Amino acid sequence: MREVIYTEGRIGDVTTYCPTETILEERRISRLPAVLCVHRSSMYVVVWQGGEPSRNEIWEWIRVLPDRALYETEVEEIRRQIAEYRLNAPRTLEEAVDRCLRELSEEDKRCLVETPEEDLGKFHHGWDAGIRNAWLHGGSIELMRSWGTWAPDEASRVIIRAVCSALKAGKGFSCH
Repeated sequence: MREVIYTEGRIGDVTTYCPTETILEERRISRLPAVLCVHRSSMYVVVWQGGEPSRNEIWEWIRVLPDRALYETEVEEIRRQIAEYRLNAPRTLEEAVDRCLRELSEEDKRCLVETPEEDLGKFHHGWDAGIRNAWLHGGSIELMRSWGTWAPDEASRVIIRAVCSALKAGKGFSCH
């Protein structure tokens, strides 16, 4: 299956494992080996049970996978954008806060105002990661140095706290 996915220029993954009886029952698998497709909604669909599927059957399952060439083009565009962000990274905490206040939507600003400080960690894998990747990893050393940290994780948390403080003080909203 991996070979077909690769030779057909698709992006996908194949995982082999031994399911428990509960999983077999939940997914209505009566014969092994079984092939399941996992959709973005995390729903499993059993597409094959027993024996080895043919190349044509595999092709029918993988034709919905993303095209590798399109994927690689998108990845290159994202890399270009990150490089541009790094070149134009803010040099101080004030610049970082101003940039965030300009770029955040009004809805996101309201969400931040309503988020208690102790819950700001929920942004670690989203917005927080974006700040780290665009401005701090390989980016603005001056920005981290401006408040005495060399750790991108800590620096991005400082920026987010400062943005939230500015919003809670009434700064950054266009409807004031």
